[in-house]
Amino acid sequence: MKKHDFFEVLIIFAMIIVVSAGCENNKAKIEKIEKIEKKFYVFLEYSALREVYNEGFPKDIKAKAYLGEKEVSRNVTFSWSSNIDGDVAEGQVLSTEALSVGEHLVTLTAHSNKGKTASETIKIKKVGNPNRRVIQQEVALPRRVTDRIDGTVYVDNRDGSIIDTGTRLMWELSDDGFQKNIYVAYKYCEDLNLAGHSDWRMPIISELEEIANIGLHKREPIICDVFDTKNASYWTQTKSSFKLSNYPDRDYYKAVEFSYSRERNGLIGNTINTADEYSERYVRCVR
Repeated sequence: MKKHDFFEVLIIFAMIIVVSAGCENNKAKIEKIEKIEKKFYVFLEYSALREVYNEGFPKDIKAKAYLGEKEVSRNVTFSWSSNIDGDVAEGQVLSTEALSVGEHLVTLTAHSNKGKTASETIKIKKVGNPNRRVIQQEVALPRRVTDRIDGTVYVDNRDGSIIDTGTRLMWELSDDGFQKNIYVAYKYCEDLNLAGHSDWRMPIISELEEIANIGLHKREPIICDVFDTKNASYWTQTKSSFKLSNYPDRDYYKAVEFSYSRERNGLIGNTINTADEYSERYVRCVR
């Protein structure tokens, strides 16, 4: 090979190396760009956003999520929170109606179905409407009712419960409207969650007789009308000694039967000792 031919081959080989190196560098740059795009997965976009909103004129603030230039909002869940009101909305839209009057830092958080998360915080000020009518909501305060038979004072808490100020027992204002056997009645009282309490139980006979005024000398046993009582029988958990020879294994419980007296304008209570465990009665729970 001639000397000048050797140098030509050497130059061509060097050019090939340079071109190959350039391709490798471009490939590395592309991979780096793709890596950056994956790192910044979600872009949040607000539509028609301004800083001050008026009460009574709600506006929607919208959000979108993007991967690069591709919108991926359908695969993303959105949640909105305020430093004043806490969690205020779920989804792509926040209505300013969900915000109280004041200056808020509202944070929008987006979670993709691939585990990516992004968030953005904005300032929103909501100003009150000076023409808004302020309506004072009437608060139902507890009321005190005096039993016309024995003078006991009961407090109607207006939450479905009655307090007997004499015994300090709390009673259910009304039964649930369904008659049930003794076992279902037990379960009902055990599961009852009323007036912020969950320790309700079925009453014993003396407790139900007390509010029904049974046993008062020369007075008809009329239950105070503060209780919502039906013209029917009510269970107690006190067992009766009554037995039937045909059903020796069957238990009986004491109950109070109420019947309406037009003459006395009230429900007169009468203790009965033959309430079959499988018969159905109402129940008024106590705690």
